[in-house]
Amino acid sequence: MAELKLSGDSSSSKRQKKNIDRILKRFASFDGSGSWDNLTEAVLCSGEFYLRLAHWLVNEYKIPPKHQNEGHPLSCSTIIGYIRMIINRAATKFEKRSWKTAAFPTPKWNRKLTDRILRLTFKRYAATGELGDHSASEQPPATPAKGAPDTYLTRVLLLACAAPVYLTDVMLLQRSYARANTSQGAVRKFALLSTQRAAGRSSEIAWSTYANMQWDSHFKHVFVSIVQKKSAKLKLAAFGAGATRHADWFLAFGDFLVLQPNEIYSEDQPNWLIPRLQETSAPGTTLTRWIQAVLPSERGGHSNYQDKRLVLPQLQPGVTAAGLRRGASNELAAAMPTALAIRVTGHECKGVSAFFEYLDVSRAGLMPGSVVLGGWPSGHGERLQMGKGPVPASLDALEELGFDMAKIDGMIDTLFRLDTASPPMLLCDGHLRPAVCAAFATMVMHFADRRQHDEMREVLDLMMRVRRK
Repeated sequence: MAELKLSGDSSSSKRQKKNIDRILKRFASFDGSGSWDNLTEAVLCSGEFYLRLAHWLVNEYKIPPKHQNEGHPLSCSTIIGYIRMIINRAATKFEKRSWKTAAFPTPKWNRKLTDRILRLTFKRYAATGELGDHSASEQPPATPAKGAPDTYLTRVLLLACAAPVYLTDVMLLQRSYARANTSQGAVRKFALLSTQRAAGRSSEIAWSTYANMQWDSHFKHVFVSIVQKKSAKLKLAAFGAGATRHADWFLAFGDFLVLQPNEIYSEDQPNWLIPRLQETSAPGTTLTRWIQAVLPSERGGHSNYQDKRLVLPQLQPGVTAAGLRRGASNELAAAMPTALAIRVTGHECKGVSAFFEYLDVSRAGLMPGSVVLGGWPSGHGERLQMGKGPVPASLDALEELGFDMAKIDGMIDTLFRLDTASPPMLLCDGHLRPAVCAAFATMVMHFADRRQHDEMREVLDLMMRVRRK
């Protein structure tokens, strides 16, 4: 674990040390475990103490008076940061440890603790509605200050009547942001398409991490575990190939990797799939702004997207990020039985019938939804089969033709700017490397069409530059 010093001379270090001292003192009073100075190596260099501390920080601790955000609970990232610093303080206290505790904390334990904190904070969010991003099926926004009842009523009505955002709408958004040819556009189109594919509440994609993603060599999909904000339960989502370039998750993923700001991997911190959505307290509202930015200016669209190649007057009135879940749910319900559709959306239907208690979400069960949400011909109703689902472009043909695949890997790393500081699961031996290769192959497959329609020009130029090296 990277060392975080608590003994610096800066005002920030002193303030941080004071915060840690106060937290440990209050936790000792709550937990009955005794003061920090009296805690033994067996206690501070094992996991149980930190699990109790994590539960307390999530569910009991409130920021004290005369501090910023007084009376509020801590955010997920702040809790993880405090736990890390307290573990490092313990490591400093017991520099020479016995063989029984020398390996603590292991990377695997760190990941499990981070996942535990994520789940606990989501459970708290579900109870308190702290994120307040007005996603589908959530409570209305909190009542504003006195004197603004009309604005509040309007917001509640808009929430209740949010227009469904269908795949055709998402494809238009993909096209506009691809034509905008910016790194900002690459992030936005990837976030919006991922939210549509997950068919979840609009804030939930913000909490996806690379560590929670897995490539499946049989289904040729990326599967990700997503914590549902409302129920605080895990939901499995499938990201797969699309029938067109504007519906293809791998193409959006590739553009995102090329143009996103470089993120330095840390084993001790969540490595968010879309870090930009972690920079806001309301990811759903941010996604709504990204949808509405391409509306005509008289409907609130941003001035940067008023060019006739970018603006989308055909989007329905009242369009918000909440409509992504509604649109996906409608399209799924129209194409398959409810028992299949809810595997994708994660809706809880046990109160409707005991039948739903016996349904289990599996990777195979998500394939019909991937077909529908990816824009592939799906048949109708009972005729929709499980199958393997859509398969992305592949580099296999190059290998069969005798190309030097080591050089291809080098091109991929150069294009996507992957190095030793990148998330290791994206590197050559990483478990998500096949998804990275599929993204690269998809970009090659659609290169000519995108060049013809002047989409993601910067990405295409970078691809040509890498090819010439």
